[in-house]
Amino acid sequence: MPFVPHDEESEPGVWIVRIATVIPDNERWLHGAAAAADLETAIAWSASHQPEDTT
Repeated sequence: MPFVPHDEESEPGVWIVRIATVIPDNERWLHGAAAAADLETAIAWSASHQPEDTT
């Protein structure tokens, strides 16, 4: 039987399930204001510039 901390089980056989959003440390910068601003700038630029064939 797996280990369940006492505060995670309200009574035998009944577990409390917690939901979490996990962001890896190396991706945390993507969720900051600077990255959001850069993304908005890039989206605005792409809306006003047609794709070009570079081959």
